[in-house]
Amino acid sequence: MNQNKFENDYFYAELNDNIVTVQYKPNLHLKLDDAHRIVAERLAYFGNLKTPVLIKSSRIKSIDKQAREYLFNEGLINITAIALVETSTVEKVLTTIVFNFNKPKIPHKVFSSNQDAMKWLRKFL
Repeated sequence: MNQNKFENDYFYAELNDNIVTVQYKPNLHLKLDDAHRIVAERLAYFGNLKTPVLIKSSRIKSIDKQAREYLFNEGLINITAIALVETSTVEKVLTTIVFNFNKPKIPHKVFSSNQDAMKWLRKFL
């Protein structure tokens, strides 16, 4: 098993060059309990590593208000910045709206390409 790769019921994650890349599994409908589990499992696996995170096309179908609030606040522990890559214009607009509405207290930005997102995230190593 590769120590830099992690998978759970919600996402695949990989650590490369001190940046965690996450790909959520398709058709997720997240509630607060799910959000708590996502954060707990991430912290258990990656420990106290403070790192930027790249999220490839979110693929999340829905997320309730409590889960969203938790993930955009307490759930950000040890994350130094978030880059979200959305290839669809519609998804990019929706993701930008979600970020603007929830205003995470860490640097965050939506990109169209992984390469641009990684370049931006390297500033937060």
